[in-house]
Amino acid sequence: FAGACGACFAALLCKETGGVALAVGAAFDLILHGGLLRVFDAEAPRERADKPHRLRPALARTATAAGVSAAFVAFSVWVRGGTVAPALASKVENPIAFEPVWARRAAWYARVHAEYLWLALCPMVSCQDWGFNAVPYPASHLPAAAAYALVFAPPLVAWRWGARWRAGVREGVVLAAALVVVPFLPASGVLTVGTTVAERLLLFPTAGVALAAGVIFDGLHRRAGVKGRPVLWCVLAAALVLAGTVTARRSATWVSEEVLYAETAAQCPESAMGQHRFGVALRKAGRAEEAGEAQRRALRIHPEYTDAQAELAKVLPDGDPERIPLLRGVLRGRAAAGDAAPGTAALLADLLCGKAVADRDQAACVAASRYAVDEHVKQRGRAPTAEAAAAATRKLAARQAALAAALTQGGSGTAPPAALEEA
Repeated sequence: FAGACGACFAALLCKETGGVALAVGAAFDLILHGGLLRVFDAEAPRERADKPHRLRPALARTATAAGVSAAFVAFSVWVRGGTVAPALASKVENPIAFEPVWARRAAWYARVHAEYLWLALCPMVSCQDWGFNAVPYPASHLPAAAAYALVFAPPLVAWRWGARWRAGVREGVVLAAALVVVPFLPASGVLTVGTTVAERLLLFPTAGVALAAGVIFDGLHRRAGVKGRPVLWCVLAAALVLAGTVTARRSATWVSEEVLYAETAAQCPESAMGQHRFGVALRKAGRAEEAGEAQRRALRIHPEYTDAQAELAKVLPDGDPERIPLLRGVLRGRAAAGDAAPGTAALLADLLCGKAVADRDQAACVAASRYAVDEHVKQRGRAPTAEAAAAATRKLAARQAALAAALTQGGSGTAPPAALEEA
């Protein structure tokens, strides 16, 4: 047990969703080993008195697991500088977190829960990440109500009236519901996560869905006659073949970023983040024109998406007048979010210098030169290697040489001494 807790703690350091392993283990321990459900059965007093002796060790192990989880949360908060979860910079990641009205936020999360349940039961259409605005505010609350009834009604019925059921069936139903609900709690709105819907968050809950399917199949198999059981086995085989085919097809999309984000953009065309990531993958593949189209689609969904603005400015051709307004918008948006964006500022400084040189505007050349010096010095100070710092220095020297040449050849042919000194 101590080794399992240590392994879970190590997994938590790698990925936060690993924390649900302890909660799932505690549910398994209490329901199956501790006999939690049988404690409340209407049985003889002597039998009922013997049940707590099985439950107490399970409760002790659960308390220990809770202590390990609390230790990890404290460690995580310390690492993050005092926050349980990192603050989201934009509603592109999770628009529900930016909804100020509590009731609307709860209704929106209910819609998300229904989407997750449908994805778990019928994963025929998968997407790497449902961002803004792929899951809008719900027009109706009936899907969410049906999803909650489908998840919570069977374990409640099993808890209240399942004492006469065959041994193990009631525990299987309740444990299946626990495997679906408990691992999903961190992403259910209890904590702020950086996505609206993501298939990776269903890895653990899928085990609960599989267990529920096994309980249902076992019950049907016991009640079916000699002629009915082959039909059940054929249905099971068909389901396994279908699920295996979908899994193989889905796994093939992770072969490269371009293939993955191409499917993301196709399956979730209203996701600004999906379109943006597809554009980044296209730019890395050297397909600048298509990358620009993908970034424009992202900006049509969310016009204030600074990442898409910055990427669009990168893929536009040199001299395009749209680049400077785009970069100014990026700097305004990131400054409001507390991000200095030194790389973007340096690129904007280069573009301003280039425009001033092309226009032979001495005053603009001097102002842009000062801005370029400041931003390139900042970027050089943040350079991760000596080679990167040297490259930034060479780029700055080349820009200043071009500026000096433009000043001396501009206007009447000779620049004022003060302008030359500034250059």
